[in-house]
Amino acid sequence: MTKRINTKKSRLFLSPLERFCHKEIVSLIHDHVRMLRSPYLYDLNMYGLWIPQKSLILIHDDFADEDFENRVILHEWLHAYEQMRYYDRSRDTRIDYWADKYYREQPGLAWYIRKRFKSKGF
Repeated sequence: MTKRINTKKSRLFLSPLERFCHKEIVSLIHDHVRMLRSPYLYDLNMYGLWIPQKSLILIHDDFADEDFENRVILHEWLHAYEQMRYYDRSRDTRIDYWADKYYREQPGLAWYIRKRFKSKGF
């Protein structure tokens, strides 16, 4: 008698970024990931920047469009998540895709991050 393997229970993840959620945000914050606004990103022509050596996410301090800022926040947190949890083993080159997907399908993620850093101007 052969055993039947239930393949419906196991799910193949195409990218580790597919696992990003509220729980992972809390975990990163507990690992001392910080987020600050920075006027210096304007000079660098950047909207956001993940600095792994300092566990720091910098976000441009003057966005006219809050929706775009939310996408930038998600984008930078995905960089932090990927590097701190997967140590660059995955290097998903589609971070913009995932940030946009989470923005559309789970808009609460960006608002949750903002709420956690409200004292820093978010």
